[in-house]
Amino acid sequence: MASWGMFDARLIQNLRRFSGQEEAAAYLGLVGDLLSRLAVTGDDRRFHFNPTGGPYFLPLTINNRYIVMKGRDVEDVPTWWLIHPGPHALMEMEADALLHTLTFARKRYDAPESAPMLVQFPVAFVREYREELTARVLDLAARELSACRGTTPCRASHSSLAYALALDDEVREEMLAGVAFTGFTRVGRSFRRWEEEGGAS
Repeated sequence: MASWGMFDARLIQNLRRFSGQEEAAAYLGLVGDLLSRLAVTGDDRRFHFNPTGGPYFLPLTINNRYIVMKGRDVEDVPTWWLIHPGPHALMEMEADALLHTLTFARKRYDAPESAPMLVQFPVAFVREYREELTARVLDLAARELSACRGTTPCRASHSSLAYALALDDEVREEMLAGVAFTGFTRVGRSFRRWEEEGGAS
């Protein structure tokens, strides 16, 4: 564990932002499931999965659009962000659970109804309705993969260790067992400005 920490200290810091081992394992498992079902391998330059130093953590990015990411806690409730088709596709079950939205800038291949957006939900809600939510995330992620004709910006930030944590249960279990989790409740001015400016461009 110590050698991993020296290898990627920022990844350890990102993992610590989860509420505990259960949440971290569930998020990494979600990312691994998405990558597997999309048949995306670690050398595919259309995506990156990496730790960050910003107001969100371990985002999965395809074609310069966030697909999923760990968000800040809201009233001590852990949250995740997911890509979503847009307001026109909001399901009834999502209405009460929805905490926040951020709209992407429109691209030529987006659906005519609206550009996709990021939606923030409590982790418990995402886990309860994982199949329904994942189906739409997969559709949008597949569209981004098809639209990407080269290398997504910031591909150089991709973390092979983060990728291994998402795809390998044994690596994940071993590494998470040594993480001192703290959660993510603090919100700085940079995050508020990021939200106010649309954040998901």
